[in-house]
Amino acid sequence: MENKIFYTLLILCTFSIIALLVIAAPNNGHDLADIGLSHLTSNVNGIGVGVQHPITKLHIGPRGGGTTSDISLGTERDNRAVLKYDSGQTNMFSIDILDPSNTFFKVFNIRNGNVGVGTTTPSAKLHVAGDTLIEGNLLGAATTLDGTPLRTVCGKTDPGTTPWFVYSPTGVSLIVDISAAGFTETPIIISSIGGSSSHWFATGESSIYGIGSESPLPTKDNFRIYVTMKDDRALTPTTVNSWQWYVNWCATGK
Repeated sequence: MENKIFYTLLILCTFSIIALLVIAAPNNGHDLADIGLSHLTSNVNGIGVGVQHPITKLHIGPRGGGTTSDISLGTERDNRAVLKYDSGQTNMFSIDILDPSNTFFKVFNIRNGNVGVGTTTPSAKLHVAGDTLIEGNLLGAATTLDGTPLRTVCGKTDPGTTPWFVYSPTGVSLIVDISAAGFTETPIIISSIGGSSSHWFATGESSIYGIGSESPLPTKDNFRIYVTMKDDRALTPTTVNSWQWYVNWCATGK
């Protein structure tokens, strides 16, 4: 929330600066030196800061004959935000923050076609230097052979209260609901069993089925597993829940 407020204020400040410059500009296309602003120029295209012939409504040139054009927002030299463009650094655009300890933080950086957050040298289309939180789907982390982007959703049932049910004297079964994942087609599903006892001797936990004869294959909404013990001992839902058996699953799809 704080980040959203900061960027909102940043945008408002930027437009406020532009508005003030537009108000100060003469409407006759003359050089702004006419009103005592010798570092500014204007023409029919717009206002120039550090450039002789602006080509946009607001055109800011480099400082001191260099390659860097920037706008500072803040009340102090060492406590400000800077919007910067450097034509000498592979056309780099960045948003930086300078804190009172005189340390620059690269909030956002575009360089050579790559976007960096927290780094001045992004080496991929999106390069984040630090932890990343994504509230939503990360598409393209996996793809089909033809390059179609997929997403992955994982889950597990609750140890001790998983709704196992009997399917034979020596086996239990479970239907896992994955409809909340929102897949549009049947995904690739991988499953396993965890627990506090005896699940190392189980078999069938990774075999994925549909929920019954009318739906023998898994669907985008659910799948089923059947579990027995390798020595064919009797299994009941009460027994496996006393062993804290639960099902882990991951599904990848559209």
